[in-house]
Amino acid sequence: MAQSFARKAVAAGHEVVLSNRSGPAALEDALAALGPSVSLATPEEAARNEIVLLAVPWLKAETTLRGLQDWNDQILIDATNSFGERGVIGYGDDSSSERIARIAAGARVVKAMNAIFMENFAQDPARDGLPARCSSPATTGPRTMRPRTCSKASASPPSFSGN
Repeated sequence: MAQSFARKAVAAGHEVVLSNRSGPAALEDALAALGPSVSLATPEEAARNEIVLLAVPWLKAETTLRGLQDWNDQILIDATNSFGERGVIGYGDDSSSERIARIAAGARVVKAMNAIFMENFAQDPARDGLPARCSSPATTGPRTMRPRTCSKASASPPSFSGN
């Protein structure tokens, strides 16, 4: 997930910092493949950025977040799925993102990309002839937003915004 996201962000002109729990050396191949707009860091260093993508297995999410600094109104994109060894992990009235938000107190948590199959997210719409932009239904309070119509693929890369 993280490397596919990084590829799209770089294509849109952004600089990206990658990290993992094995250390920067384990990402040297990804760095070479993604190009000069990508740098490597420890998780602690990477988490200091304005926008942070949490793309770890659910059972590692709490440990990963607890090892990081205090969040200072940064955007934390939660791309986790609450699956354990025996399937979906339920939390009663809580959602997995509410748990993430409590652990990463001070972050602005956004749940994203967990409803998209990775092979679909990783594809390049312009190259693969797929719809270029689609939205998924999202719940905001009592209303559910309807998906927009997908537009046809174009040569322009997707855009990411930190707003």
